[in-house]
Amino acid sequence: MNNRTAYDESIDLSQFDPDYQRAELNNGQLGQDIPDGQYLVSVEEARLGRTQSTGKPMLSWTLRILGPTAQDRLLWKHRVISDKTLAWVKQELAACGLVLEKFSDLPRRLPELRALEITVVKRTRDGRYDIYFQRGRRQAPEMDEELPF
Repeated sequence: MNNRTAYDESIDLSQFDPDYQRAELNNGQLGQDIPDGQYLVSVEEARLGRTQSTGKPMLSWTLRILGPTAQDRLLWKHRVISDKTLAWVKQELAACGLVLEKFSDLPRRLPELRALEITVVKRTRDGRYDIYFQRGRRQAPEMDEELPF
């Protein structure tokens, strides 16, 4: 019999036992316990994929709340790309400061959205929430970058 384990035995998780016992399951309603409202978020990821049911292209966003309410919590936004939703996609990208000459440039330009700070509004209707982009601003330049003054 193989004595190898599927985990690193040097990792001791016992310190988390009390918090784990107190943690409540959210019954699959991710984002539901984050109150509706306006949030400053950072774009953790913006990626292109396909819907599971139809295979249509989809733009998916992972947004980290910067606070103070719900700080470090995640929100997700998914926008299927079709002729009926293209105007919405264009509006959302423009709110993020990403204006494309050709839509086909989007895949190579997506990395520009990483770490973008943007104000969003979370609204819930009929048990489902949606995210609406308000306006964005870029992160401050890194300290090793040359400042303009």
